[in-house]
Amino acid sequence: MANIRHSSVHEALIHLAPKWRTVEAMPVAYSFDALEKEVKLKEHLAICDLSALPRFGVKGPNASEWLASNGINVPETVNTWTNLPEDKGLILRLGMGEYLIEYALSHEEPNELRDSLSRGVSSVYEVNRQDAVFVLIGREAKKSMLQVCNIDFDSINYGIRPVLLTQVAAVPVLILPERLEGHIYSFRIWCSYAYGLYLWEELNAIVKELNGGVIGISTLFERS
Repeated sequence: MANIRHSSVHEALIHLAPKWRTVEAMPVAYSFDALEKEVKLKEHLAICDLSALPRFGVKGPNASEWLASNGINVPETVNTWTNLPEDKGLILRLGMGEYLIEYALSHEEPNELRDSLSRGVSSVYEVNRQDAVFVLIGREAKKSMLQVCNIDFDSINYGIRPVLLTQVAAVPVLILPERLEGHIYSFRIWCSYAYGLYLWEELNAIVKELNGGVIGISTLFERS
C-alpha cells in the first residue's frame, strides 16, 4: 500500500468539511457543496487545490524524443504548454529539454512513463515534482491576480499558451494563464510545497474579499 501523502493545505481544508477522495495516495477535497453552488463560484471566483493531480517531470537532451516515442507531442516553444492526447492533461515545456506533465483527475500514466524510464534511457532523467498546485478561476480571477502579481495580464498573448515564471505574493511560481469563454480567466499556479500553505492563505483571503470561495476538484474535472 502506498504511503499516504498530504497536500500542503490539507489542514486548512479539513476545517471546511469537504467530501474526500484519494488520488495518487493523497486525500483530496472532492466537493464542498452542491454542484450548482460550486459552478456559480467557479464562474464568479473560486480557488481549488490541485496538488493531488498525477504529475511527472522529465529533462535531458533526449527528453523530447523519448516523450514522442511514448505518444506525447511536446510544445515547440520554451515556456509554453499544450494538451496531452485525448485531453488527458497538460504538458509544459520549461526549458529546451525540461518538461512538466500534469494529468487530469483519474489518470495514472506517470507510472507508465516511470516504468519506461526505469528500463534505461540515455540522457533522460526524471525530475521529482512535489509541488503545491492551485487554480484561481472565474470572471474575477484576473482582478485577484493583479493584487499579488506584477504581470500585466491584459497584455498577455493567451493564444500562444504561455507559461510564466514569476512571483505571486513574493513566492516563486509557475503560472499557466488561460482566457476562457464568458470573460472567465483561469490561473493554474505551481509553487514549492514549503510555500503552499502561505500562498493558499494569501490567495484565499483575496478570494473571500471578492465574494468567491473554495471549490472541490470534482467541479473542475467531473461535475461541471
